[in-house]
Amino acid sequence: MDYDNVNMTGMDGMPEYNGSYNDFNQQPPEVAAQEYLNMMNAQRPYSDYGMDNMSVGVMSQNVQNMNMPIDPPQENAMNEDMKNFLAEGYLMGPDCFGTASQVYARQLMEYINDEYRDYLYYTILYRRSTSANARRIFRNIAADELKHSRRFASAYFLITGKRYLPKRSTVNPVIVPTSYNQALRDRYMAESKDAVKYRQFASSTTDRCLKRMAMDTSNDERSHAQEILALIQRM
Repeated sequence: MDYDNVNMTGMDGMPEYNGSYNDFNQQPPEVAAQEYLNMMNAQRPYSDYGMDNMSVGVMSQNVQNMNMPIDPPQENAMNEDMKNFLAEGYLMGPDCFGTASQVYARQLMEYINDEYRDYLYYTILYRRSTSANARRIFRNIAADELKHSRRFASAYFLITGKRYLPKRSTVNPVIVPTSYNQALRDRYMAESKDAVKYRQFASSTTDRCLKRMAMDTSNDERSHAQEILALIQRM
């Protein structure tokens, strides 16, 4: 499988992901360190360099591993996304996406695939539905599920150093009942169970960043269940 170039195809109007992770580990250490320092001292957003939050985090970890002194990033050098990322506590360290969290690798892989399959499920419901309100709900939930999959994939990469994003061909087939009412029932049950699953994971992990990520996901799944319940009440 080619993990460097991944294509997540969305439906009409749905979010799509097309891209690759920059592998900074292929650079000489001094080059990676200098690039990171240049980024921190620049007065431009990271997007100007064709980079995302995760790539910058990897560079930061590489520099920390070399025990090179670096100045803290200047706030005016960060774009809004990076400010939010740091504010939410997603900053790599011993208790945040650290090597000790490799014990959660299998669970993260499961979450990545499950959330991607949920994304596919909702894209099918979106296409089948004739209600404008239902289509809007399915579209928004599908976007959330894809976001969850990518978020867990980012955590998996930062913890293990392995890149993985699912494709339709790499996950178990998604089977949606022909009965619309049954599909809604299945989704309500699945979203409710996922909300509990992620909350339990959050309470069991010692990784504070995974804990925050799991709680955020649990809250999203709970909201999804409530939205599906509203659709059921209108049947």
